Amino acid sequence: IVLGIADKCDFAANTRDYDGLDGMESPMAKLAPAGDPVPFPTKSFSAGNTRPLKLRMSCGTVNLTDASVDPPEIVGLSEATRGELDIHSLNLNDDDTNNPNDPFFRFGSSLSGGQWSYSMRTALIGTGTFTLRIRIAGRKEYFTGFKLR
Repeated sequence: IVLGIADKCDFAANTRDYDGLDGMESPMAKLAPAGDPVPFPTKSFSAGNTRPLKLRMSCGTVNLTDASVDPPEIVGLSEATRGELDIHSLNLNDDDTNNPNDPFFRFGSSLSGGQWSYSMRTALIGTGTFTLRIRIAGRKEYFTGFKLR
């Protein structure tokens, strides 16, 4: 018997925690918790193009916003042959934040249908097989992969 127990969260108590995670959206691969195999999308992408990263967090049936939980944060990026990359020098953020090194997702209630989003610029990371590490709610890390050609 396999039993899965989600994190405890109580929206009414303002625990700033989550028990549901839905992301990434297609065409990116889903997120997997640390320790699980890193998922990859079925196709590769062109290097130099911006990749839209989108996800949702929930507590029970409540969709969590920037007022109710810490934002997802990109905390690492590695390439299969080059190893860990310095995310603070890659100008990854292609949002209109005026800070290309901002690692945080932004919540958009109307523009993105109540999703957290991050426009990841790939201009400075080259080609290869990448693993992206994202911290959710300021505490738990998840991974996803992608290939740039």
